[in-house]
Amino acid sequence: AGGAAPGADAEDEDDDLLADAYAEAVARLGACRPPVVEVTVDVDRARYDRPADSAAVHERAFRAAATAQAQVLRALLAARVDPNWQEPKSRRTALHAACLVGCEASVAALLAARASTAVNDASGRTPLAIAKQRKHVTLTAALVQEVRTQ
Repeated sequence: AGGAAPGADAEDEDDDLLADAYAEAVARLGACRPPVVEVTVDVDRARYDRPADSAAVHERAFRAAATAQAQVLRALLAARVDPNWQEPKSRRTALHAACLVGCEASVAALLAARASTAVNDASGRTPLAIAKQRKHVTLTAALVQEVRTQ
């Protein structure tokens, strides 16, 4: 009579196995995602009155940009860290570093803090030149717009 086609039960079992495998894979991927962590950086500028300490705070902001730690960078910028500080050896700013790694959030934070797009590093490259070289299209467009408004 109107029973299922031969092999339909096997297909249903295959579909169930695939669905179970998919659910398991999604669960594993979810477990691999890093947790979202809120970061608060409290910088007491009065404690950083010596040049070495001041450089350490600015270097931390530079490293945050170079490692795409946009939340840390925003917190340091909010504490009035100079966005145009240059790393002594490479002469790169945090904006150069953010463009090297392609971190849109860090670039946006730095531009909002009035980071200069005109600073050249030791190789004579601006952040815009680095973004173009690295083929970061979105960053290039943002920096071109910023250069036009400066």
